[in-house]
Amino acid sequence: MFRTLIFVAASYATVALSLAQAPADPAAKPQVLAVGSPAPALAVEKWLKGQPVEKFETGKIYVIDFWSTTNSACLARMPHTTRLQAKYAEQGVTIIGVSTGDFRNSLAAVEKMVAEKSAAMGYTVAWDKGKATKDAFLTAAKQLVIPCSFLIDKNGTIAYIGDPVFLDVPLAGVLDGTWDGAKHAADYAALQKDYWAKNSRLERDPAGLLAFLKEFEARNPMLAHVVAKAKFRAAIANGEFELAASVMPALVDEAILGADAQWLNELSWGFVDPEAKVENRRLDLALKAAEAAARISAEKDGAILDTLARVWFWKGDLQKAFELQTKALAVATERFRAPIQASLDEYKAKLGNK
Repeated sequence: MFRTLIFVAASYATVALSLAQAPADPAAKPQVLAVGSPAPALAVEKWLKGQPVEKFETGKIYVIDFWSTTNSACLARMPHTTRLQAKYAEQGVTIIGVSTGDFRNSLAAVEKMVAEKSAAMGYTVAWDKGKATKDAFLTAAKQLVIPCSFLIDKNGTIAYIGDPVFLDVPLAGVLDGTWDGAKHAADYAALQKDYWAKNSRLERDPAGLLAFLKEFEARNPMLAHVVAKAKFRAAIANGEFELAASVMPALVDEAILGADAQWLNELSWGFVDPEAKVENRRLDLALKAAEAAARISAEKDGAILDTLARVWFWKGDLQKAFELQTKALAVATERFRAPIQASLDEYKAKLGNK
């Protein structure tokens, strides 16, 4: 399974292996928490969702996922984390989302989000005791960025540290016995770094980016979900609408689960944009995305209503398109008023000529 992955930076693996095997010196300073280290204990002030975990039990697998209400990347990964919990719950996997207080992230805000995003947070959620759990994991591991997850194997040892969107490979490997953190962790971290670097470098080159994403997915089939969003955008920009359509259904469902109105709007607009030269506009799926976006935004976003109106225009319901476009103009910001007005005039003219 893991052999399908791209392996680079063997020297990093050697360093990680030597650290994991180095004997402990009681007189030395505490070592950095790393893959191969025993997992620290949790210190939780309040369990907000799921069953409390008093200690890590031998024979069970845990994921500690650090997140914040103000971090968009954390929120974007919630639906994927939820799917992992659902997929592996019966195999003894417990995912715990831990949030720590700071000047932007309060217990009240976390409780509100847990209540509002119940479906998108289908795993255990805990509020840190001060910063004790954060310090024991994130600070000790010198991890400065969240979201960050710690995978704890059946022996209570840390098997992976990193972005939760890449959890699939080490989690499946721990379950089937093919993942060896000392051998694989550094190479897997290098793979992720290489992916994000090339993704960023090629974002202005849709054809080049699409070629890279296809190659990456072919070599790493378990990480297809990682490339899906970028693949959709690159495929749309490159005019490969059938390829975009192949990943769109899963992306729409994930965006609905995560209540991401702007992404739903982008997904729909990719196929209904009048300037897009697409034969099959996938109008039923575009409608599903646009209606969800309008519902999530409480019909107060002019750009989103503009997209929904365009879907109905392509479906042949001119009256509905005109009514929705009128609403769109009423709530539009100054930036979007001109193009929304132009579309409204277009629909009005079509109705008059009907």
